[in-house]
Amino acid sequence: NVYWRTHKRARGMARRKPRPDCAADTRGDTWIGLPQCVKKSFAYRTLSYPARAVLIEIIGKFNGFNNGKIAASQVYLMEELGTKSPRTIVEAVTELVEHGLVEVTFDGDWKPRKARTFRLTFISTMRGIAPVPATNEYLSFDGPRRREKPRRKFLAMSR
Repeated sequence: NVYWRTHKRARGMARRKPRPDCAADTRGDTWIGLPQCVKKSFAYRTLSYPARAVLIEIIGKFNGFNNGKIAASQVYLMEELGTKSPRTIVEAVTELVEHGLVEVTFDGDWKPRKARTFRLTFISTMRGIAPVPATNEYLSFDGPRRREKPRRKFLAMSR
């Protein structure tokens, strides 16, 4: 047995790294990847559930080459999330932009029927043939912006 190990090494054969034998049944479809560093970030942990669902849908439209041109219309997102409220989608997209996880690259036009396009900030983008590194804007998120409420004047009630 010792001779065989020495003999294998003498022939230049390296040992293989042990690989996990578990594989997902994707049924011919692709993976949706969310990096652990994004999932553990403060920006992601403070997202609402609809915003997390919209992020997963946007990541699902990413094919490896179209970052910055990921098209997802409001109607598509409403159908995928099973909601009838466009306000939910608008608030979720606004939250994703504020948290720095997505950037809107084209706002979309209703008349020519062009969808809004997105860029995932934690994935690099191709500009021509040169890759542009990820901006990771979500790392600089330090908390939700507070909206200033208009001050009301308190009037003394007279009896």
